[in-house]
Amino acid sequence: MVNKFLRHQPAKGEQRTDWRQRPLTNAQIKYALEDVRHLLPLYERLMQILTKRKRQAWFEEEITNWQNEIVDASTRKDWRRVSGIGKLGPQGLAIVRELWHWRYQEAQQRDRPQRRVLRDDLIVEMAKRKVDSPERVMAIRGMERGGLKRKADELAECVRRGLENPLEKESARSRKHVPPQLSLLAQFLAPALGSVCRRAEVAASMAGTGSLPSRSWCSPRWCAELVGKLIEDLMDGKKSIRITNAKHADPLVFDDIP
Repeated sequence: MVNKFLRHQPAKGEQRTDWRQRPLTNAQIKYALEDVRHLLPLYERLMQILTKRKRQAWFEEEITNWQNEIVDASTRKDWRRVSGIGKLGPQGLAIVRELWHWRYQEAQQRDRPQRRVLRDDLIVEMAKRKVDSPERVMAIRGMERGGLKRKADELAECVRRGLENPLEKESARSRKHVPPQLSLLAQFLAPALGSVCRRAEVAASMAGTGSLPSRSWCSPRWCAELVGKLIEDLMDGKKSIRITNAKHADPLVFDDIP
């Protein structure tokens, strides 16, 4: 972005150096300063573009949503994000839940990333084996690292709590099944979304995704203004998609259906 909008190429020479070493070298400090040196000029340039296109309200809405997501993520305890839990049953998922909460609290106390405290694959392995004794917990390969031996009793207790309090079958489903016809509909709508966004010079990834189409799929107001009505008309059969010139960069046309 700095290169595109400010015609300046930031230095990249220190990307792979060891930033844990102290003191930092002059080259590292200079490299780190590049992350913030251009922020104000870049902001001013982007605001000029937004003002010219009368999209300041779009920007403000996106920033507000982004800030809210950061706050929510910092307080959300979403144990279902543990990778590899798709085939676990109600008891296994309950064990994952208990181990995740333990890991979350431990990471907070130790001020470390959660996966540095206990890896996802180890959580899933304990859930699969349903090991509820410290000895059996520590027999799992990989548990000998990171000082987990001192926490074996606590981990075994987490497993026991999960075994005693399995999830209900309905809540044990980690993902809802997506009917194939909806996946087909999403593939149909994706070119329409991309075409509209290209004309408006907006990244299609900001306006929507290839996931389920629904009446609330385009939640930001600016997004609804840009593509929401068109997508709904296509879904309701009020508009059709037609190809004008297959060799054109943007060959799609949207026609009203009488």
